[in-house]
Amino acid sequence: MVKPPFHMAPFDVFSAADRELESAAAFDSILQREAFPEDPVFSTRHWIARYQNPPPFMDVLRWFAWSEGRVIGKTAIHIDRKGTNRHVVFCAVSV
Repeated sequence: MVKPPFHMAPFDVFSAADRELESAAAFDSILQREAFPEDPVFSTRHWIARYQNPPPFMDVLRWFAWSEGRVIGKTAIHIDRKGTNRHVVFCAVSV
């Protein structure tokens, strides 16, 4: 069996090393530039604060794809805990 050139792993924003958080922020900055090229890019500090302070009504589960020490893709599940649609989850995949 051929080993893929990347690995997926759960990403815990509270136990991740600084370099892992910085790599995640760099990846999200790339996605932000692609989606909103006219907007200023968020700082690394902004991304990390955003990861570590989700809205109180939202649970977020993340998995990142890693290759050679950097994030090359991610998936996330956002679970809305605030109200009437408690069965709804949002899923995103970004590469």
